[in-house]
Amino acid sequence: MPKLVQLDEPQLLFGHSQSLAHPKDGLTLFGPYQRTAGSVRYGIIGTEKDLAMFRQWSTSVNRFLPAYAGSMFRRKRNAEFGKLAHQFFPGFETAFGITWNPKPECVCVVPDDSLNQALQTHELHTRISRVVKAYTKRLTKANYESEHKPDIWFVIVDKALESLCRPQSEPPRDYAEGTKAEDAAQRSLFTDAQEADSFAEEYHEALKFKPDFHNQLKARLLKHQIITQVLQYETMDACLRTPDNPVRDKEDPATISWNLATSIFYKTRRRPWILADARDGVCYMGVVFKRLTKPQGDKNACCGAQMFLEDGNGMVFKGALGPWYSEDKRECHLDREESRKFLERAIHSYADEHDKKPPREIFVHGSVRFDDEEWAGFSEAAKPFGTKVVGVRIRRVYGGLKLFTRGKSPVMRGAALLASDTKAYLFATGFVPRLNTYPGWNVPNPLEVEICNGDADIMTVLQDILRLSKLNYNSCKFSDGYPITLKFAGRIGDILTTLPPEADEATDDSDAYTPLPFWHYV
Repeated sequence: MPKLVQLDEPQLLFGHSQSLAHPKDGLTLFGPYQRTAGSVRYGIIGTEKDLAMFRQWSTSVNRFLPAYAGSMFRRKRNAEFGKLAHQFFPGFETAFGITWNPKPECVCVVPDDSLNQALQTHELHTRISRVVKAYTKRLTKANYESEHKPDIWFVIVDKALESLCRPQSEPPRDYAEGTKAEDAAQRSLFTDAQEADSFAEEYHEALKFKPDFHNQLKARLLKHQIITQVLQYETMDACLRTPDNPVRDKEDPATISWNLATSIFYKTRRRPWILADARDGVCYMGVVFKRLTKPQGDKNACCGAQMFLEDGNGMVFKGALGPWYSEDKRECHLDREESRKFLERAIHSYADEHDKKPPREIFVHGSVRFDDEEWAGFSEAAKPFGTKVVGVRIRRVYGGLKLFTRGKSPVMRGAALLASDTKAYLFATGFVPRLNTYPGWNVPNPLEVEICNGDADIMTVLQDILRLSKLNYNSCKFSDGYPITLKFAGRIGDILTTLPPEADEATDDSDAYTPLPFWHYV
């Protein structure tokens, strides 16, 4: 018989070994878990206008911002529901205990004429490639020449760049002549043959990269291990507004500041909080797949993995290209050898962080069931280390199971329907008593959780997933609807496949597959 249970809300650990459920509460009262002296060392890059806005925003980072008095989740701004979902921002130094210096370590200016010329390119791939190069060439040069290298670089972008450098962006109205895709074969449009050949070569090279400014910027900087925070001009402007006058389609100033500050703190290699009840010797790995838009022979997909330790540290592993996608099954699966290599990398990475001791258990999360070849590879990798491996399928259920309460509020977060000893439906979103609201718009949809391989207690697996939904350091939310092992799967997959395969082949094999911390990708 199915059984309905309510899981306890996981607790987080902050400064002075104090635990609370809400990140904002813990940071406000006790400060971050990892308290370190010093200041945030950062560099900034953008146009003169962008940098002027950043300086204005930077002087307000330590400012107290009152909470939004209305309700983001209800039509009536004076509604009682949702008021607890908004919390004042005490200022960066007060919340995180380190100094925020308004003066950056490095300043890199992108000339307006150089950026405008790149943005006036009609062809999408070439336009984005030119804009990315305008930033990355100056950023990497400034970073290597800096005597004191910044911990993080702020890449400031305005609305024009955002609108023209997305995957489905339309061409600019005032585009430059000789910048269309078909112009690569129209030599008469250019002043000389060399200019025509140069554009044709640039165009065909740009086609190898996925057209997305954010992902291409991140991907190009991975080999330099430069950590960035892409910051929109409009976001900084929204932070400078009054709480009762938020920018349309933006959150209130205090909420934006909380999210930005948490992300910045994490990207400077500090942990704002960790799980208070984490299980020792256990790590979690989410398998990521991304199909290639242009297959290389039989290689039609790229694989990757996100591994998170019990203390919140995350690493991303890039795997090899291969024939992972099956048209018949419409699913991606690794072969035996690649899955073995994947898990071996994860075990060695864990051991490097734990005095050469391998993990006691590894939970491998995926959106589909692992096939026999994959599981055989995982088992082979784990056996020499004595590590127990459990395969778990996690996917959101839409239009299926729904739970309703007798009152007006939706089902509580943490409710779970146990269908069997290996399968359950977990509501990772729902009504949150601490917030006195359900931070969402539609009836909550559950996660279907199934233990497909190995042996584990279903209640332990569900509690772990609920814990992992509170480790998104890219924001300061109460929780997410997905565990962190799968939350950013799509974004990481996009970054891993943004660069052409030959970009990895041109580098040393060990460098190409060296795991990098999670903060490089978010």
